[in-house]
Amino acid sequence: MNLRTIATNPPDDFPVYRLLTGQDDAAFCHRVSAELARGYRLHGSPSMTFNGQVVVVAQAIVWPSPMSQPVAYTPGGIGTTLMPSDAFNP
Repeated sequence: MNLRTIATNPPDDFPVYRLLTGQDDAAFCHRVSAELARGYRLHGSPSMTFNGQVVVVAQAIVWPSPMSQPVAYTPGGIGTTLMPSDAFNP
């Protein structure tokens, strides 16, 4: 398992919660993908509507808090890392 360090705050003074909106096209998909690559996580399902001319989409994203990250369990400190599902079958 690859655990990486997550910064407490989003980069560039962005807010923790953001709602990305735009026309449903490749550019919007690239915007969402770029934010996921920065460390944001999807929050909920995307939303779509038709404004009479084009389909408009929205996707909420959130910056993960350190408390929401997976934690590996290592009995005795250093050694074989067990995941919670392994706790009852060492």
